[in-house]
Amino acid sequence: MKSSNKAMIVFIFMFLFITGSVVLVQTVYEIISKNPVNVFTIFRDTFVEPIRNGKKKRANLELLNMHMSSIDKQKSLKAKGNDDIEEIIENAVFSVQDLRKTNVSVNRYVSDSLQIQNRYLDSLENCLHNLQKRVEHGKSFESEHETIRRLIKNIEKKQNGSILSVLTLPVKTLFRHTLFNTKYLRMFEKDIEESSVIENSVRPAFQYLRFRLSGDYGDKVISGRNGWLFYKKDVEYLYLKPVNDVKENSYNNETEDNPLSVIIDFKNQLREYETDLLVVIVPTKPAIYPDLITPGLTEKEIGSISHTMEFIGKLRENGVNVVDLFGPLHDERKKDSVYGDSIYLQKDTHWKTRGITRAAKVTAEAVREFDWYHEQHETREYVLDSVYVDREGDILKMTQLTEFKMANHVFQPEKTLCYQVFSVQRDSIGETGSRQLYRDDYSRSRILVLGDSFSRIFQTDSPRGAGWISHIAYELSEPVASIVNDGGASTIVRQTLSRKLNLLKGKKLVIWEVVERDLRFGAQGWKQVSIN
Repeated sequence: MKSSNKAMIVFIFMFLFITGSVVLVQTVYEIISKNPVNVFTIFRDTFVEPIRNGKKKRANLELLNMHMSSIDKQKSLKAKGNDDIEEIIENAVFSVQDLRKTNVSVNRYVSDSLQIQNRYLDSLENCLHNLQKRVEHGKSFESEHETIRRLIKNIEKKQNGSILSVLTLPVKTLFRHTLFNTKYLRMFEKDIEESSVIENSVRPAFQYLRFRLSGDYGDKVISGRNGWLFYKKDVEYLYLKPVNDVKENSYNNETEDNPLSVIIDFKNQLREYETDLLVVIVPTKPAIYPDLITPGLTEKEIGSISHTMEFIGKLRENGVNVVDLFGPLHDERKKDSVYGDSIYLQKDTHWKTRGITRAAKVTAEAVREFDWYHEQHETREYVLDSVYVDREGDILKMTQLTEFKMANHVFQPEKTLCYQVFSVQRDSIGETGSRQLYRDDYSRSRILVLGDSFSRIFQTDSPRGAGWISHIAYELSEPVASIVNDGGASTIVRQTLSRKLNLLKGKKLVIWEVVERDLRFGAQGWKQVSIN
């Protein structure tokens, strides 16, 4: 009995020693490398962040009050086109947006968009926009000005609260947003796993060993035929239910998102700027090459594997202009044997040059159908120049196998032909004087592109100027402007646009590119965003 007790004591001691050693090693490493110490994260998010956010809110409110006081000091309040007041109002709008960010962001993992203060902020931002319109038209705006002052006071009252509420804030944060919040704990656990110095030291070797023994690429990757790799979420999107039903399209099972209503709402908002919307939904790689995952599919099954066409039909029924890339890319794929090449990268989620150029041609054809297209506008001459780049592949990076040095000889980059787009200036006799690699023209362009990594690849990364955006400019012989965010085409690009509404000045069209998987899995889901 005594020996068993001793064994139990030794076991407990060894368990605590090993567990404590892992935490100690990780903490020392994070302190030495000057990284945030994860052990202290919950304490910081519970006690430090609420106080820090409170200070930021007070600073933004003071700045907002300062802007309103500046308006009071203006002499000619009713003067039409008063540039000083318009600039002050614009700065006030930015202050409200900064205040909203601080208000929504509770800590690094959790946001709260349902706070009462946000309702006041919505009203405040609307009042500021109304104030701006009245100033532009030289109308009296005393009532809007008074309403804004009253809203600011209400926000200040909610912000300051009583001494008791300030003292109990950490307790509320602890129960609502940190230790008893499941989302917070999941993200905290994920961060701990990803930042573990011990795990990161041994994991690549174990993953490579598992790959060599069983051909397993990891949880995020599906292995296809002929060495092709597919992103698991791309495949999941195809066999999950269509996104037409809002209840079946929840983002991370937390909110009910409806891409259809969001897109229709965005189209309607753009019409107030006399700007059209053209939606371009890009097929994922398994939607074009499903037979490389499931052999034996017929040509008809390959061409109808994606249910996104149903969603495109819903958009068209609601008056939204949509480009169908599925048919053209399936047709382009049939030429693979002729070109000896594919239209998607083998170990990457994205398309290659043939996919990019075909998509640009089809999109340009749709743009030419708009009535305003043939109006007088600035044209530019663009030329193409070929260049090869080596692409490692984002799916291959997801496997983390490339982190193991011994694996470098197994995974070689894919050499890819790209066509860079150059603008050309000619001299008086028509000879080429100079040429410049394509770049967006925000002030002179009639078209604004919103997009994700399918708009970014080869455009702003190597070799640059060879992506889908520059090829649209090439097809139309006119420059475009763009807002691009990897994985963020569903919501983030519209949020960026809402903060930079001057980008819509002179724009006849917004082309909204989004990869089909993000109809379900887009970063931050599909949120309503006001651009008015």
